[in-house]
Amino acid sequence: METGWADKRYPPEIIQIGLAVFDTKRDKHIEDYASYVRPRINPRLSDYCKKLLGLTQDVVDNAKDFCAVAEEIFNLLQSYEKSSIYTCAWGNDRDVVAENAARCDSIDPFSMLSQMDLQQIASNIFGFQDKLLTRESVKQKLGFAFSKDRHNALDDAMDLKNILDAIKRNKNRKYIR
Repeated sequence: METGWADKRYPPEIIQIGLAVFDTKRDKHIEDYASYVRPRINPRLSDYCKKLLGLTQDVVDNAKDFCAVAEEIFNLLQSYEKSSIYTCAWGNDRDVVAENAARCDSIDPFSMLSQMDLQQIASNIFGFQDKLLTRESVKQKLGFAFSKDRHNALDDAMDLKNILDAIKRNKNRKYIR
């Protein structure tokens, strides 16, 4: 993290991906998708990674590769009209998906969708145009509790929806500029 993934031997590989699909017009949660992903370049998880994510090596060894997961996501998204949906990610998450797709010569399932970088938006709203805030600091500013499942992909997706809702709901409060 400190090097911005500068070591090309260890590029950011998706190990788990989660989607929480919401109908924003009706403010209704529609469906979820979550899958573990078998890393391609570095299939052996470090002890740090296993502890941080609460995973065993067996889980990722038996997971689908990114190409299969990308196809599942692409097929799921086909049931929605492209002009009516967008993705909400934190920071460069969408870039990481695109890089993983390119690495296995697969389709990026989100490439045709509008995107929202909630980290940049939240940082701007809280007056930090030159510095990106961490998700934890944004949650603290919004009065949210910290999640015990912080590194679970589906929990992260729900977390982003909750942050987005809180920002929209509280746009007139003094901490939002």
